[in-house]
Amino acid sequence: MKRLACILILVFAAAFATGCGSSSSSSSSAATVNGTDIDRADFLDQLGQLSKLNGGDANSATASQSSGLLTSRIIAVLVSDEMARLGLKVTDADLETARTEVGEVPEGITQSFVDYVVRAQAEQDVLVARINDSTQPWFTDAEVQSYYDFVKDTKFVNYCTHHILVDDEATANEILASLKNGGDFAQLAKDRSTDTASAEKGGDLGCNTKGSFVPEFEAAVFDAHTGDTLGPVKSEYGYHIIRVDHEYGPQTFAEVRDSIATTLSDEQGWLTWKSYSSKIDVDKKYGTWSKSDAQVIPPADPTKPTTPTTK
Repeated sequence: MKRLACILILVFAAAFATGCGSSSSSSSSAATVNGTDIDRADFLDQLGQLSKLNGGDANSATASQSSGLLTSRIIAVLVSDEMARLGLKVTDADLETARTEVGEVPEGITQSFVDYVVRAQAEQDVLVARINDSTQPWFTDAEVQSYYDFVKDTKFVNYCTHHILVDDEATANEILASLKNGGDFAQLAKDRSTDTASAEKGGDLGCNTKGSFVPEFEAAVFDAHTGDTLGPVKSEYGYHIIRVDHEYGPQTFAEVRDSIATTLSDEQGWLTWKSYSSKIDVDKKYGTWSKSDAQVIPPADPTKPTTPTTK
């Protein structure tokens, strides 16, 4: 079963393992999650324990190691929040199972750290089971709508097309004439397209982001509207007849509602929704929280030049 991103069983024998900790309040916090502080001293203590497994200490931990641990702790708080929201409880049996999953503990790891990890693992297991229970979806229409609102400008900005690819312009014009006379696009694609992969699906190329296809294809699509049939469009691959099923831009909520519901039925979908819907502040010393990636991004290395990007 797929696990929640960045919440892992603590493998103490590994070179560096991420852990999950408490949510104790402190004026000195490494991060704050929906009003819950992750205590800086507690975080650094755990980081030091993990680093000592390789002969180091908290001061020798790399930026990626500290951001990995902090990511795990943040997600552990998100899991605890969701447990409370859904009214879920951890039983003694759940804790016993989690303790078995965690396994043998090496020297140098405190009992309090182990207890934190075991509880976090147990809560994860209970929540994942609830998320994957198809008989009672954890989300309502409100969560589906909020997920769309959070990501529509990134995940759902694209265009959707079908195409028929042929070797010469004369054949392309012949197919266009057939379409104008009522020919079935999907059948013509199956019978005539040299793009055998899409031909099997009636020419369906699905929905794609800008930059997914050759420039000639995309230039034609970006000037078109939903329902247009374009062509012949010449590219290095031949001549395309293109049907625009959805012009470039955000898909409507109605178009993607079912796919969002499917996404939210998986723990990774839940984590994305939770990441966007939560207020998460990270001490800049340790990095910044990426809502889309649901993880702490380490701070940039000040010794390395920043290369500007162009669009």
